[in-house]
Amino acid sequence: GVTFWPATGRWPSVMRVSVGASRDVAFDPDGKWIAASAGRGGVEIWPSTVNGFPRRHIAADVSQLAVSPDGQFLATGTRSGSVLVLPVAGSGFRELRGFQGFVDSVAFDATGRRIAADGPMDGGRRHVIGVFDLETGDMKTFDPGDGKDIVSVAFLPDGSLLLSSFGGLRRLDLETGSFELLLA
Repeated sequence: GVTFWPATGRWPSVMRVSVGASRDVAFDPDGKWIAASAGRGGVEIWPSTVNGFPRRHIAADVSQLAVSPDGQFLATGTRSGSVLVLPVAGSGFRELRGFQGFVDSVAFDATGRRIAADGPMDGGRRHVIGVFDLETGDMKTFDPGDGKDIVSVAFLPDGSLLLSSFGGLRRLDLETGSFELLLA
């Protein structure tokens, strides 16, 4: 489960996930909801007020969570090689396909129009970054070229991408496709 200790309250709120242990937690930028991913237990979304939308559960084998800048969507990777984009207060989801195995890390850009994710290609022999355009659903692939597992991705304020891997910390210029090694 997830225990939330409010700064102003005396007692914590405990939110139980349906299956498994929580892997990642995400908060709405405006404080309207809290979400947790629980691996094979899927994604749980709880409203932070009694008058909020109903609690949601999405059954899927998922990874880390990312929140859109406007707080309306969550993104998560799946074991099957796709990225799920979930409307927080709605139903259903959008599936973005493009990888051949577990998508471990996802991130929205500052505009909310792109999602970056990492995952395997070529039967797991290469680990790449995929950047999805949410208007078209197209994925542009970037390969660091070292074959090392990518652990995390994050957009920087200038629109470039920061990625950590077992090959080091790198900055990816999305315009040129060039990688800069920051830390080995």
